[in-house]
Amino acid sequence: LLYQAPGARLSVVVRGADRWASVADVRVSLDGSDYSLLTDAAGRGDLSPVLTGSYRLRALSPLMDSLGVAPEPVEVLLRADDSLSVPILLPSADALLG
Repeated sequence: LLYQAPGARLSVVVRGADRWASVADVRVSLDGSDYSLLTDAAGRGDLSPVLTGSYRLRALSPLMDSLGVAPEPVEVLLRADDSLSVPILLPSADALLG
């Protein structure tokens, strides 16, 4: 290990606006970086360590991906040793299919 900078921990909890929106296997990524994760069956995921900075967080469910729907980004600011939890609400199936 040549260098290790302190990093933040980013936790996400994805919820669906209705019971039809699956929260499993939602791809959460930070724009402009290689940071990404897939949520578990409960819609949870963690990234750690994440370097200090301002990021645009995007969540893309398999349904959104298949429909070509672009997710709304969430702005996050991370500082060294932060532990930040970000809730993400997916659009309803009606909104996606309507």
